[in-house]
Amino acid sequence: MSLLCRNIKLNKILLVEDDKDYAELLSHSLTHAGYNVEIASNIKEGYEKSNNIHPELIMLDVMLPDGNGYDLCSQLYSQDPTLPVIMLSAVRQSEEDKILGLECGAVDYILKSCGHKELLARIKRTLIKLQGMSDKSKKTIIIGDGLLTLNLLQQKAEFNNKTLPLTSIEFRLLYTFVENVNKVLTRNAILKLIWEYEPKDSETLKVHIYRLRKKLLKFIPKEYCDIVAARGTGYIFEIKEAEKIKEIAPPPKK
Repeated sequence: MSLLCRNIKLNKILLVEDDKDYAELLSHSLTHAGYNVEIASNIKEGYEKSNNIHPELIMLDVMLPDGNGYDLCSQLYSQDPTLPVIMLSAVRQSEEDKILGLECGAVDYILKSCGHKELLARIKRTLIKLQGMSDKSKKTIIIGDGLLTLNLLQQKAEFNNKTLPLTSIEFRLLYTFVENVNKVLTRNAILKLIWEYEPKDSETLKVHIYRLRKKLLKFIPKEYCDIVAARGTGYIFEIKEAEKIKEIAPPPKK
């Protein structure tokens, strides 16, 4: 067995790929590395096999004969947010395409021309991340008089048991902010943590943070927490202590 799979169980991978030659080549490499591989050649077969064999990871081609991989990725994510999907593409995609894949729930985006060792390393990293999340699947912090709970496996955020309707990227943003409460996070640092590559501009990030903040403030009063822009630097997720809020609150009317 390859050293790349040491200390990891024999994970089952579903490869959804219509290029027969590439699918056989990739399947051989993955099998040699110690993975169990099933192949599907289109969206319909991929969806059925995913429900039947319950893979630990799916590698999904962007372009398939009966549709695009984004639609299948979104469908799979809605069923099981814990199932990692890696998108595969024969050509270099635009930044918008990569973001679309991440919004649909994909955890990574790989070019088919990617080297053998790099591809195996990225698969291993994805599985290790999933394993790590299962060991500490929930994170809870006090905000004001309530509890914000992040379920990493389900990619789900709740405040006082009410679910926040976040997209995959919005959840990752919130988790990153929660990990760095009251600290300045630079735009570049956030971009690399969330997308694991550096988009050409920060406008995309600005839009996602705006949407996250809007949803957050529907559930949590602004006096308890807020996402604040640090001028010329990045963003801060500010959480104020409930005790301090009570101190500055106006006295009740008699």
